[in-house]
Amino acid sequence: MEKKYKYYFTKSEKFLLGFVILFYIAIIVWAILNVRYEVIFYFLPSIAILFTLVRFYRLTDDNMLVMQRYFFGSAFKPISVNQIKRIMQRKKNKTILIYNRDGLRGDIILKLSDTDLKDFLDELKRRNPAIEISN
Repeated sequence: MEKKYKYYFTKSEKFLLGFVILFYIAIIVWAILNVRYEVIFYFLPSIAILFTLVRFYRLTDDNMLVMQRYFFGSAFKPISVNQIKRIMQRKKNKTILIYNRDGLRGDIILKLSDTDLKDFLDELKRRNPAIEISN
């Protein structure tokens, strides 16, 4: 059964994202009021970056870990649960996932809430008992 785990935004990330969005809105309003429409086009590429944020992590039925973005599909190439070798927890909501793909070592930082992290680790351990979990 496919399971979804929501990406965890810290308070500082939420504040920064809110500030950036308000900054963009202020510039667009200023450009419209001053009839300087060309200014808006300078900020369009940077607004597109906001749509690349990770929205949630998904464990599919065929044992793949997919990081789903708000738009444009998957953020990274999916990782097989069987390729995951170790999971290390460095900070409260940051987890480092270490995997081997095609003989090369890779790692990804996952950000999950406490309850989602516990469920995520239990599900990974159930799907692949060979995963090492360390703190």
